[in-house]
Amino acid sequence: MGVIAALFAALGASLLVAGALRLPGAYAASFAEVTYRQAALLGTRMDAAALDRAAAHLDPSRAAFLDMRIAQERGLRTVEGRARLTRAAAELERGLRRAPADAYAWTRRAAVLVQLKGANEAAARSLSLALMIAPHDRKLGAIQFDLAVVLWPMMDAQAREALARRARFIAATPDLAPQAHAFAATALGQSLLSASR
Repeated sequence: MGVIAALFAALGASLLVAGALRLPGAYAASFAEVTYRQAALLGTRMDAAALDRAAAHLDPSRAAFLDMRIAQERGLRTVEGRARLTRAAAELERGLRRAPADAYAWTRRAAVLVQLKGANEAAARSLSLALMIAPHDRKLGAIQFDLAVVLWPMMDAQAREALARRARFIAATPDLAPQAHAFAATALGQSLLSASR
């Protein structure tokens, strides 16, 4: 973990210097990128105001992720948590109009919709699109499996087949074994993974 933190610190320093030497807005954008990576990849706890400043310079999907982080820290049932989730949902809608092939944004939209409204068809459609857009993404598997356990009853045949393909890919990829094992601990995962053997 210390090595990863050191790599991000070095990356952050180089991005900040590069940003300062280019355009006036590039410094803020570079700093925002470092903040996002600290929050997303290292799980660093940060002040909400710092995350809001970073979000102003990020694409909508990443800005929404920062709102999702704040909502989790404040509590998903608190007034601020709900407001953050609502704002994240709006950011994701805006971002997906611009970049409809963003599997991360579709996955995040599914998560936000489940957190706001419980299991629902719009969330199931969002998860389905994410599964079909990026069937071999290595980072989204864990959250997509968690969402699938909740959304399975609302997923259509095409979405269910996409999830089964996703599960087979992860099960066949040795360094993703922890994802496969975690999913196999659920009734849905056990059913899909045993059917693929």
